[in-house]
Amino acid sequence: SLYIISYAGFTKEKPQRFFSIQEEIEHKINVINHLKSKWKKKSHVVFIGHSIGAWIAKELTKVFRKELKPTTFLLFPFIAKSK
Repeated sequence: SLYIISYAGFTKEKPQRFFSIQEEIEHKINVINHLKSKWKKKSHVVFIGHSIGAWIAKELTKVFRKELKPTTFLLFPFIAKSK
């Protein structure tokens, strides 16, 4: 299965407020914990993040490192163009 977790507050309606980075991380942790409860067997987990999403993916990897042993891809295309 493939799950895409958007930023907190990204819904069909305009968000009522902005969320801090820590709130974003906590949102993802809560969603992942909810998804884990639905998995029938141990699954291979892959985190992929781009830009600030990559930083969030890195933090999620720290949180779930021992339990889920995730593979993590951090996408920073601007580095290739940066001196």
